[in-house]
Amino acid sequence: MIKSKVIKDFRDKYSTSIYKKGDMFTSDKKERIEELQKLGYLSKEEKLTEKEQFEGPKHVGGGNYELPNGEKVKGKEKAFARLKELTKKND
Repeated sequence: MIKSKVIKDFRDKYSTSIYKKGDMFTSDKKERIEELQKLGYLSKEEKLTEKEQFEGPKHVGGGNYELPNGEKVKGKEKAFARLKELTKKND
């Protein structure tokens, strides 16, 4: 799950939930977070849930790794470096 802080009030078109400035929006779809960020509803800074901080990248074959936030990275070193960046954002 990816969390991002709401910076402008909005109603989610899928869940019809209302989010107010200062709330945390959570989604397991990175594309949805990016869409709302582009529209100006969510902050650009993403946060991983506590569980995801401790999970490592998952090997999905062909030298590709999937991070806990759904992002895909090619190469083991790059995957762990990106995971470290995401973890630092949460501190």
